[in-house]
Amino acid sequence: MYRAGVGSLGGVVFIACLSAGLASADSVCTTGAEITGSATTFCVSNFGSSNAWYSSNPPRTPLPSFNLLGDSEQFLNFTLASGAEVSQFLSAFNVITPVANVSSSEATSIIGGSNITIGIDSKVINDNIKQTFTVTNTGSGIISSMELVEYFHYFPFGSTNPTLGMLSYIPVPTLEGPYVLGLWASGPGNGLVRDGGVCGGPGAGPAIGCSPPDHYMIGSPSAVLAAVANTGTTDLPGGQIVANMDSAGALSWRVTGLSLTTGQQQAFTIELVPEPATFAFMLIGGAVLAFRRRKSS
Repeated sequence: MYRAGVGSLGGVVFIACLSAGLASADSVCTTGAEITGSATTFCVSNFGSSNAWYSSNPPRTPLPSFNLLGDSEQFLNFTLASGAEVSQFLSAFNVITPVANVSSSEATSIIGGSNITIGIDSKVINDNIKQTFTVTNTGSGIISSMELVEYFHYFPFGSTNPTLGMLSYIPVPTLEGPYVLGLWASGPGNGLVRDGGVCGGPGAGPAIGCSPPDHYMIGSPSAVLAAVANTGTTDLPGGQIVANMDSAGALSWRVTGLSLTTGQQQAFTIELVPEPATFAFMLIGGAVLAFRRRKSS
């Protein structure tokens, strides 16, 4: 469930919205917790990853495993003063406290591994998701540097239409207001299209948001995943700033000069920004058009 999903933004959402009065609001999450905004439902996995987006709230599709819009995953590197390095996807850490809803719009969990625990808070703010990853040194060694890498795979036209749209490395909107360099997936604006992007940076707190990444990458999903998994030794390669779908991307932020002893922390923030789309208005408009055509015929 971490990197791939199936669904149809054009077909399933259209059918699902038409049957909204009859469908039940069953959870879209087969694992993890569900947090909701006014236009989007996010499935947050047991490892804290926001790994699936759904385009209605409450979710109207009767197929709970459908991921309509995309996936996200994080990778963590940290170095001890002794020179030892740890690099792995968050899904490779152990679940200490399973993800659970604090409210309908917020979920928390704790994961951990050798030398660290990671407290993760995922919250919907204005239909965007803000995730805080607080890394605590639980070992006896001193942590001297840390890097968080965000993998991003998003489908403006839904995950059964992975070749439609474009992924770009450009300034993206943030919850704090200013645009900051990040990844943005967009479509040409015909039909049921839902743009979305990601940005982030070191630190935590209501006023802490996105900052320019140290490195980025755009490429095929397999190439980006391989590069992310190699960031413990090699930076993301950069270069390509735009690509047609099906493309994925990654961003990384590195904090050096640390001296984290047991119990001390370093936090990172990720903002996932799916642009709200007026599905209801489009469907109503379509229904009015159909009614007028029938009336005039």
